[in-house]
Parts: sequence; C-alpha cells; structure tokens
Amino acid sequence: GLLKGYNTDYYGLKRLLIKSKIDVKNKNCFILGSGGTKKTAYKLLKDLGAKAIHIVSRNKTTNTITYDELNKRNDVEIIINTTPVGMYPNIEGSLLDLSLFPSLEGIVDVVYNPYQTRLVTQAKLLGIKAIGGLEMLIEQGIKASELFLSTQYDSTIFNKVYSSLYYSRRNIVLIGLPMSGKTTIGKELSEILNKKFIDLDEEIEKETNMSINEIFSKYGESYFRKLEKDITLKYSKEPNLIISTGGGIIKDKENMFNLMSNGLVIYLTRDYDKLIYS
Repeated sequence: GLLKGYNTDYYGLKRLLIKSKIDVKNKNCFILGSGGTKKTAYKLLKDLGAKAIHIVSRNKTTNTITYDELNKRNDVEIIINTTPVGMYPNIEGSLLDLSLFPSLEGIVDVVYNPYQTRLVTQAKLLGIKAIGGLEMLIEQGIKASELFLSTQYDSTIFNKVYSSLYYSRRNIVLIGLPMSGKTTIGKELSEILNKKFIDLDEEIEKETNMSINEIFSKYGESYFRKLEKDITLKYSKEPNLIISTGGGIIKDKENMFNLMSNGLVIYLTRDYDKLIYS
C-alpha cells in the first residue's frame, strides 16, 4: 500500500565520490548552486558523515553563503559543483580559483559535457583529486533503467557504456615543436581511430585566406595569437577529433585549458638536430 520514490542522481553522485576516492566523512563540504541537484548532494554528504555542509549561492540567504564569503575561508576541504557553469558551449566558465583554498582535498563537478570542466582541470593541475560528471550520468541512467524495467544489469554494463562514450567523444591533442611530426602522426591516428583530423594552423589559413607567414608579416604575432585562440576554442568544444596544434599553442594558458576540456594532450618530442625547418 506504499509508493516508493528513487532519486537516481544520488547513486550517480555517490559513484563519483567512490571512483575518485574522495572521502567526505568528517570534512567541511561546500555545494555550489541552489538547484535540485544541490538537494541530492546535501543528502548524500549527510549520509556519508560530512562534518559540515554549506550551500554556496550568488545571492545571500539565511541558508547560504556567497562566493565572496567562500573565497575568504581557509577550511574548504570538499567542493561539489551542481551548477551548469562550465558546461558546453560555455566551456571557459569557472566559478572559483582553487588556488585560494589551501585545505582543499577534492572536487566533484556534475557537468559531463565537456568531459573535464575548467574547475576539474585546475584541480588536477594543482594535485587535487577531481572528477567530472560523465560517470554520474551513466550510473544514474543504468539505475533508472533497472527501476523502470524491474531488472538487474550485469556489473560489466557500466564499463561498456563508459568506454563507448569516452573513446567515441574524447579528442587527442598533439602538441610539440614545429616539424616534430604532429601532422604526420595526427593523420595516421585519424585513420586508425576513425576520428576527424584537424590542423589548427590550416584552419586559420582557411578562415583568413592567408598563410601563417602572411598573417605574421601583415598583422604581427599578437593578431595571429588571437586568431589561434579563437580557433582553438572552437575545436576544443567538438568531440571525436585528432587535433594538431601550432608550436606556440602552449604560450597561452587558456588554449591549454580549452584543449584539455575534451582532449587527451600528448607532447611529441624529437631530437633538435632532426627538426627540419622550411
């Protein structure tokens, strides 16, 4: 005579914490956002024994703190982002500068597109445990399907779905010095992995109808770097690509953040005496 309700996001979010080995017990936890997923995160953190749970919102209320207040705290240990900030197509977005939190141990971001948000990328670069929302998406979908169909899937189903999504959408980004083999290797990988090949310098030339040398000669390096930044952001948002970059791409931190959002970045090295310049 009773109806039982389930929140499948609860199971998905729990998987993120387990997979990333982020322990919230007796920790000061902060949830970014005040929407529906905030309630899920709050319930899970409470069940897992969090020491304190704070809700962070743009607007101050009785039950929330603001981002300005959060930035002044030195007891931030766990952060869960439940907002859409950083989601495609606005992948440059991030609510926080994580370098402000010396006690930070873990970041969980429920955003799953891109694969790795700016928040997750910065956390990893700082050596902080971090995970994006793709596994949450899959886990809650599996749980919902089991409930709707009154069935129980084999434990291997998750890895099958995850691998399918991960490898079909993840970009491979090749960086390195000019003439280090980025284009040659990129084209070979494109054929092997059935991913579209993109040479960022070629795309700039197509868009401007000028060669790279002409752009530098007529407008200077700063103008070229602006074009490079725009084209990098454009293709960083797309899935399933092999991306060959210009040698100077790493000079701009924003370029690298954007490329890492959906891409596995590979640095190609070659002996200097074997580099050929035309």
